[in-house]
Amino acid sequence: MLTAVIGSWFIKRQGLRTIAEIQLAQSKGLLPAQQMLEGMLLLLAGVLLLTPGLFTDAVGFSLLLPGLRASLAQRGLNGLQAARPDLRQPNVYEGDFRREDDDSLPPR
Repeated sequence: MLTAVIGSWFIKRQGLRTIAEIQLAQSKGLLPAQQMLEGMLLLLAGVLLLTPGLFTDAVGFSLLLPGLRASLAQRGLNGLQAARPDLRQPNVYEGDFRREDDDSLPPR
């Protein structure tokens, strides 16, 4: 019971920090994939800490370590990008355009 209470406190703090990082990445126009995976790992940590058992508590608390969680998220992201190269962030080119009237087009 104590591990669930302590774990939920840590998860709340780190979850709020992860949400702030997601919002910051989105405000910069970046895809927050790393932060989203870290959030999913925090959710998994919460489930493991609520599940009774020494092993689940150990794995749950290990997922609360920011360095390990970031490393696991990066490995997952690299694996996803290797499996699906089309999911990489596309290049965005900005430019101007001018629309010509339909009257100027030759008849068909």
